[in-house]
Formats: sequence, C-alpha cells, structure tokens
Amino acid sequence: MKLLIKTDLSKIAVNFKIQTIEISKYNVVCVLLDKDNKICSSESIVDRRNLSIYDDSIYLKSEYKNEDTFYLNLEKIPQTVNCITFLLIGNPTGDLIENVQSIKATLLDLNKDANIATLKMSVFGRVNKCINICTFTNRKDGWIFREVCKPVRLD
Repeated sequence: MKLLIKTDLSKIAVNFKIQTIEISKYNVVCVLLDKDNKICSSESIVDRRNLSIYDDSIYLKSEYKNEDTFYLNLEKIPQTVNCITFLLIGNPTGDLIENVQSIKATLLDLNKDANIATLKMSVFGRVNKCINICTFTNRKDGWIFREVCKPVRLD
C-alpha cells in the first residue's frame, strides 16, 4: 500500500502497538535516510535513548508499556532527507526479535484527530534482527506513506 499524504504535514503521528511478552526484547526506531539510503547522521535516529531530533520535528513518546508514538512535523525535515523509516530492532541491537505476536501501526492526522491508515502485521516466535515496518518517502509532490513489513539486514 502507498498513500500520498494530503493533510497538514506539520501535525501527524505514527503510533505503534506491539503485542509482546517482554518489552525489553525490541526497540522501535525512526531513522532518516538520504538519497542513497544511507543514515543521514548519528543524530538522525529517534528511539528510547534519543527522544527527538531537528528541533522536535520528530519526537517519541512511550505512553504505555507496549505503545510508542512518533510525532512528526514533515515541513521541518531538511531537504537532504529522502526517507523516514520505522524499524523494529531486536534489543540489544543485533539480537533476534523474540516473543512479538503482532505489530499495529496507525498513521494519525492530529489536526482532525483521525486515523489516516492502519497497518497490521503478525510476527511469530523468533524472527529476524530487524523489520522495516513502514516509511515516508519525500517526493516533489509531497510525502508518500508506505507499508513495508519486510526483514532488513543490519550492516
């Protein structure tokens, strides 16, 4: 699924609800990539250790035990950023993702207090070390939100 976002790009959020036995076995991470799909810088990663970047253009709130919400102001993101991707990574980084039964990602329009899209994926037992859940891609005509739900190699 690909979705061209036609809303106020300064007030959107992505909420992740993870059904799991143990929260310490994974980490949800937001990573900003350049046009070559390389991490822009070490400061362009948002997770439980680094809660915000670029003057709070992206920040994370973990409001409940198995729920993380990333708040985004896509209008403040530098032009050098081509892609914003959300990853589920085994914790500590590089471990297999264990005991995650399902992932639900909801794209929210905060101005209208409405859901734009909801992605659901099931994960069983021990799986990969990293799963790309969804991405935002910067295009000339706006940002495109896309579900991915694919394993990623950690290099």
